[in-house]
Amino acid sequence: MALFFIANPIMARLADPFIPKIFYVYINRELNRWMRQGLLKKYNLNIKRISTLYYAISVKLFIDRKQTNILLLNYVLKKLSAFPLFETKNLE
Repeated sequence: MALFFIANPIMARLADPFIPKIFYVYINRELNRWMRQGLLKKYNLNIKRISTLYYAISVKLFIDRKQTNILLLNYVLKKLSAFPLFETKNLE
């Protein structure tokens, strides 16, 4: 379905005004989920239209030391789990 919008220039132009709203809703939902899990204190989300189908997305995350450690540890463990030599589990 997304390929139809990208491949068809008329549909891409019609969908262009709604794309920032779709991005905002999706990213906002994910960041709110992170806040409920205690991974973030707060955040600022800005989406700016540069030109047709080009957008600048700015996300500022406000986290403390404990939250930073949890995020970095999970990121490193996820990267290590891609290698079959390492077996990792989520440490939260």
